[in-house]
Order: sequence, then structure tokens, then C-alpha cells
Amino acid sequence: MADSPRVIAALEQALADWLASHTVPQELAAAMTDACAGAEWPAGLAAVSARRAGWPENEALAWGIAAGALAGALAAAGASLESPAVVAGGTSAGARGVDGGALPLLAADGLIAGAHEALSSLESERLAAALQALDGALGDGGPWIDLARGTVPPPAWPALVPAALGPAADVDRDGPWAALAEAWADRARAAPEELWDQPGADGELKRLFRAAARAARPGTEKGADG
Repeated sequence: MADSPRVIAALEQALADWLASHTVPQELAAAMTDACAGAEWPAGLAAVSARRAGWPENEALAWGIAAGALAGALAAAGASLESPAVVAGGTSAGARGVDGGALPLLAADGLIAGAHEALSSLESERLAAALQALDGALGDGGPWIDLARGTVPPPAWPALVPAALGPAADVDRDGPWAALAEAWADRARAAPEELWDQPGADGELKRLFRAAARAARPGTEKGADG
């Protein structure tokens, strides 16, 4: 991932190491890993924003892992909607096995459980901020409902960016986080530059969010720094 900001490459590796630490059947592990393709972006944006808002390095990383895991869970949920076994009601023998239609749902469940585990390492005040951000973005179903309606274009991970920026927006009221979160929440109607060029964002931050915006284009797997 040489064309992406270093922090994203670091979070990509952190997510890979975190996924490898889970003891699950090989097929499920592969499905969880596949679902997290692109999840390093919300993970990196969450970690950077939290760290800049004053969170300790280890807790900023934990928040990044949680955001990435939830992005992976959303992608896995989307894959489950495309599964023939799920569309047919999930009644086939394949759907009952870990290698059948239930696999994306199991991957989503495992990633959500992993996100909860990552959140449990946060100090109580920062945990409350993280949960508040997630409730604000996901409490009414958020992107999961949009996914069922078919209104979440691939890749799915940009839908988690507003939640990822929530704690920083709450702590650093003078920073660019709230405006960035709002722009990403309404990405379809936001002007492209609103996704990175906000007052209070320095050059490094603008490059990071610009690369994320490039990676978020439908059909794009990797973003370029610039």
C-alpha cells in the first residue's frame, strides 16, 4: 500500500495482526479478512482523529481497530445480502455450514464481537465518548438499514467515517472533525473538496482525507496520496 499515507498502512497491518489473533475456523478467518478490505481507512481516520484530540496512543489505536472492525462487519453484511443461500432463506446444507451462505453473517458477527472487545480496552470516559459516537451514527440502524435498501454503494467503509470521527468532534470543538464527519455522512451531495479541505485541517490531515476520498470512489480499492 505504498501509495497511501503511512498511517493507513500502519493501521492495515494492525488490523491484520488483530484479525490473526482470533482463533476461528480457517474459512471464517478468511471471510473476516476479506470483509476488512478497505477497513484500514476508517480505522486510520479514527485513530488519527482520536490521537489529535488528546487520546493516548494505545486507546486511539483501539478505537481505530473498533472502527475498522465495524466497517468490515458492514461489508460482510452486504455480502450476506448477495449470498444465494441467504436470498433463498438460508435453508440449504451449504448455508448451515461455515463455508456456505451463512459465512458472511458469521464474519459480520465475529467482527462486531471483536469491535466490542477492542472498545473494552478504553478508559471509561473515552469509552462513553466512543459509544456515544456509535449510537449517534448507528443507533437507528444507520448504514445497516441503508445497506438493506441498496443505497450503500461499494465500498461500504465510508459509511463508518462519521462515527469514526465522532469522539474527536466531541472533544475538539474547534477542529475540523465535525465538518468532516458531516461531509462524509452526506458524501453523495458534498462537494469533493469538503471531504478533505476544511478549516482547521493542516496539510498533513488534508492529504490523509484526500487520499481517503480517492479510495472511497466506487470500484476503487486503494487511494493515492496527494
